[in-house]
Amino acid sequence: MSAKINSKNVTTNVNEPSSAIYRTLFDYAADTMFMLDNRGFVKLINKRGKDMFGYDTKDFAARKLDFIILKPYRNAFIQTLKESLKRGVETVSVDVQTKSGKILNMELDVTSVKERGKYLYTQAHFRDVSRRKKAEDEIRYLNEYLETILGNLACYLRVVNPKGSVVYVNKPYKNKYGDSAGEKCYRIWNRKYPCENCIAEKAVKFNTIQMQEETLPGGDIYEKMVIPFRNRDGTVSVVEIITDVTEARRLQRQEKVISNIIQMATSDIDIRNVYKTVAEKLHELVQFDRAAIVVLKEDGAHIEIFSLWSGYEQTSIDVGVYPLRGTVSEEVFKNRKPVLIDDVVESKFWTLTKLAKEGIRTFLAIPLLYKGKCIGAITVSSKRNKAFTEKDMNILEAVAPHLAIAVANTNLFIQTVERQEELKALNSFIMRQNAKLEEINRTLEDKVRERTKYLEDYIKALDASLKIMEQFAHLELTEGKIYGLIARELLALKPHDGKYSHMLTLFCKKGSPVLAGQMLFSKKGEIVTHPDAIELEDFDQVVMNQKIKDTYYFNSTKLIDKKGKSGSKPPQFNKAIREKVGKVKNGVLCKIKDVSGNVGVVVVFNTDREVGEYDTKILSSYCVTLAFLKSINDKIQELKETYDKTLTLISNAVELRDAVTAAHTERVKQYSIEIGMKLGYKDNELVHLKWGAILHDIGKLGVPDNILMKKDALTDDEIEVVKKHTTIGAKFIETLDFLKKAKDASLYHHEHYDGSGYPKGLKGEQIPMDARIVALADVYDAMTSQRPYRKAISEEEVDTMIKENAGSQFDPQIVKAFFEIKDKIVEIKKKYIG
Repeated sequence: MSAKINSKNVTTNVNEPSSAIYRTLFDYAADTMFMLDNRGFVKLINKRGKDMFGYDTKDFAARKLDFIILKPYRNAFIQTLKESLKRGVETVSVDVQTKSGKILNMELDVTSVKERGKYLYTQAHFRDVSRRKKAEDEIRYLNEYLETILGNLACYLRVVNPKGSVVYVNKPYKNKYGDSAGEKCYRIWNRKYPCENCIAEKAVKFNTIQMQEETLPGGDIYEKMVIPFRNRDGTVSVVEIITDVTEARRLQRQEKVISNIIQMATSDIDIRNVYKTVAEKLHELVQFDRAAIVVLKEDGAHIEIFSLWSGYEQTSIDVGVYPLRGTVSEEVFKNRKPVLIDDVVESKFWTLTKLAKEGIRTFLAIPLLYKGKCIGAITVSSKRNKAFTEKDMNILEAVAPHLAIAVANTNLFIQTVERQEELKALNSFIMRQNAKLEEINRTLEDKVRERTKYLEDYIKALDASLKIMEQFAHLELTEGKIYGLIARELLALKPHDGKYSHMLTLFCKKGSPVLAGQMLFSKKGEIVTHPDAIELEDFDQVVMNQKIKDTYYFNSTKLIDKKGKSGSKPPQFNKAIREKVGKVKNGVLCKIKDVSGNVGVVVVFNTDREVGEYDTKILSSYCVTLAFLKSINDKIQELKETYDKTLTLISNAVELRDAVTAAHTERVKQYSIEIGMKLGYKDNELVHLKWGAILHDIGKLGVPDNILMKKDALTDDEIEVVKKHTTIGAKFIETLDFLKKAKDASLYHHEHYDGSGYPKGLKGEQIPMDARIVALADVYDAMTSQRPYRKAISEEEVDTMIKENAGSQFDPQIVKAFFEIKDKIVEIKKKYIG
């Protein structure tokens, strides 16, 4: 007999809690399951739930399921339970705590089971999602971390999908262009259609990184790098890294223009010839309407507008010389700092008042510093208000040191030209004087033949004149020899009243208020200089009661001029003179004036006889020659100064190529002279030492720029090229006769005392003394001066190094002399370096 199964009964039995089939499925389910009533009280826990949470059904006696749900999630669970009664199934994420205290991330499905509208029970189905949540948290953290990194990049970054749409942009991109996610990639460039020759397409096609630089309509310059990457579906997207290189390109262009300006400024020894081109180039970087170079004159009270560039036709201030007082340049020269005036209309400076009438509103002046001194300024002005920025000032300050060198050399060039003109005038003057002397000689010879019967005084006077001519013809005359001739003719050769006879010579330079003089004694025919000099504030203080106009002689109390007229008053000499001479009985005075405008007087006191007209003629003749000799000596001194300036001009050609080493030659010269003086050099030896120090690096003119100005370490071959500057310089100096003795310093200043130097490996005394001195001065200055690649070395370290190398690199004798005058050396360094 077969049983007839009722489908209704089967259904009912399976769903009831007491059903064995349901209980088996419930107990051995893979996930944690709870059976609840409609209020949330736990009725049953399956085996998986007991293992996971550590609770048994009895632990939930009279307890709801929210007992194990953490407090922040309980309200959500209760709400889900209520909703499940209405809808059947609801899901919520909760954190639960096991009996052992462990926290688990769970996903909970709440199902309310009903039959024929009648509620039966609620089933809570837990799934452990701790690992998934942990993975999600890690992914979220990585996304946030990546976003932080990308958001802080200095460039703009975006991701473009295969369809050309932007799917991601970083924070800098959003700040600059907005959140363009979803837009087409070419919209950033303000285009309606895809770019021609799109590098993103090339990157995808060739699977390589592509780069491109593009200028936007506003002038911004961007560099774009496109990196392709493959998606999971096999399509290719790209990452675009967009960098704003506008400022970098501006700086590159600025550096190039500045380099051109420096090259042009130093291409001509006279910057006035190239200043217009320099100003036009500078105008590419700094927008101005007017520019000029202002130079301080030697008197310190005037300025000269050296060169002028104007972008408009009318200008009230032209090239020329103007008073310094009341100008902007006065403040620049005083403080040696830039001056920026944003409103020239309200300015207190008279020069800016004139410019304001032309429409100028902004003015900027940058000092030109050379060897520690402010020698001028470069000025720019504009018709715009507040036209100049800090960048403009930085550009002008970068150019200023090179313009300063060019201006300094232009000044030297101008002075050299002026000195050459003076030398031409001197040569012309000497020729005229020689002609005059020849004429005088012929005239005197004629007078000898015609007037042989003249009085004895006239015959003696003529004889004295002939002797003067003989001295010019046969002797190398000096001031000392002239004084000796005067002494033999006019002064006593024997003591007079216990005193020697005296001769006083007083000279003052043109325009100088102070008159300085020397007392000279005649002793056995020789001239002995009195140890005390006489200084008078005014020329007329020699004789207090009358002015010296020409030549006089006097005996006792009677004064007679050279025309024979007797004076009524005897001369009263200055107290300072009387204290040294004593009682004045007789004498001869002669006022002299040389061609340079220098004034002087020669007075002969207390001869051993009465003086007469013959004596005035003798003294007058000698004084003419004395004045001539003094003029010649002054001009010779000027010639030597011109030589020095010419050599300085030549040596500056090396410094023109590198503004960093400016003033190095001047300091080495000063150090060398001090050491030479300490070693007992004579004046003529010091001259050649000085010239050698000035020209010691002149051979570097023959070293190529790419080696001489290289910032990185030199190669062995390049070092050998640099070493040749010693022989190059020596060959140059050999071509100038008056400099041949200065050759040693240039050729051998890199020789070492132990023979390890170059170019010839000389040792010890084989190395000329001048070269040994310059070698120490050169090394000391190089080590105590700051360079771009290092700071200046301290005095203590340099002193230690020099002492350690005495006998190897340096001559011990010169090292000893150097440290004996170290205070003077440091003073010189402070003067030029600070």
